[in-house]
Amino acid sequence: MGKIFTKTAYPLLLPAHASGTAISKSNSRLIDASGNGWYLTYDGRIMRNGAAAGYTSQVVILLYYNGTIYQSNAAGNWWSWSGSAWVSVSGDPRTSALLPFWGINGHLTWSQPGYTSTNWGNNATAIRDLGTMSYRNGYSANYDSSTGAITSSDGNTFLSFMNAYPDITVVPVLLPRWDKAYDNATTGTETTAYTMGYNLGVDAATKLGGRVPYFECGNEFENGYVSNSGNSKTDYNNAAFLRARGSVRGMIAGIKSVNPAYKVGGPAISWLHFGFLDMLSDGSTPSAPTTYDSTKIVTWDITVLHVYTQNSTSSDNFEALVGQPISNGITRACGYGKPLVISEYGVNTYKRNTDGTYTALYPDEASISAALTTQGYLLDKWYAIRNSYSQPILSCMLYQLADAASDGSNTNEVNFGLLGTDSTTKKGRYTAVKNFIAAHPV
Repeated sequence: MGKIFTKTAYPLLLPAHASGTAISKSNSRLIDASGNGWYLTYDGRIMRNGAAAGYTSQVVILLYYNGTIYQSNAAGNWWSWSGSAWVSVSGDPRTSALLPFWGINGHLTWSQPGYTSTNWGNNATAIRDLGTMSYRNGYSANYDSSTGAITSSDGNTFLSFMNAYPDITVVPVLLPRWDKAYDNATTGTETTAYTMGYNLGVDAATKLGGRVPYFECGNEFENGYVSNSGNSKTDYNNAAFLRARGSVRGMIAGIKSVNPAYKVGGPAISWLHFGFLDMLSDGSTPSAPTTYDSTKIVTWDITVLHVYTQNSTSSDNFEALVGQPISNGITRACGYGKPLVISEYGVNTYKRNTDGTYTALYPDEASISAALTTQGYLLDKWYAIRNSYSQPILSCMLYQLADAASDGSNTNEVNFGLLGTDSTTKKGRYTAVKNFIAAHPV
């Protein structure tokens, strides 16, 4: 009879999995630092070294995090393994206590009436009333056009708001002028974009570090340079991608140079633009999608998504896509192995038809309110599935608080607000969002 390999005799036959490794289906296993093998059965029970690990039922996530094994069941409840039994915990351990689940977008640095400093009090009152206590805002800078050095930034404006309203969690999204890279879109390179990103990362981390839950490194860089669905690497303009990659690499490096513990979010992508993140994560490019440069790989702590209605011709349900290159956007996003933040979501009123005309599918407050809260697309979607996948949804931030048009050029900016341009007039959707959040605390 051959030897029986047991944990006691051979405790380190397999290396431990990395912290944050999670499984959500049967026939997969986790190895902890002591060499214990954890297994999720087909009917949702947990086995440890071949024997039942206490009583478990309907388990959907088995997680190894910071040296501890955790489980979550179909109802979204969480437990940790004490060594002999399961102990109830308050929630997903990967969720940052500094980041409220319900959030909203604003524009602290814009000059439009709804966001000027004279209306900050109105903004703060509405944020508290809505229960959207994470407040996402763009953080930008002015640059020396010949060196990429920062001459001024939005840091002091952010600090003024944060000091005045310390109960509101501000989330900065860094916005370097990556597309120009020293004010020149023709000659800008990945290297020059890296310099601009690095300088902005250092600036933001120096001024806001320790006071914000994470730094979001870029906003929809891929839009305007993408064709088809954006799910493929070859859907992107190569030169634009290189500048974008340089900017993202620079921002993250700059932030981590100030403090390696500061958390960073990958650049927020729109709809199905996963090809963009694929290239960042493996070091490839649109022109060489199967060539991998390990020196250009980008690593982030949080995967950031933007999801709006009317992006698809067939379905507004991001979890159950129809007629798209993938069937489930959440599963695709979880593939990067990081927790998720939906940092923008909202209702596009009009849908563009193939003949160039537009149809108003959400033409009034009642239909917009329903899309936000009752149709399984947005607020109700994120709440229902927040702990249902291998990666949790840490926060979701509605776009946006008050109506405003950046430089008066984008009418959609006007239409997305829960408040009017005076920052006090409440639209019908305001009440719908407030009531939903009040009924679904996290």
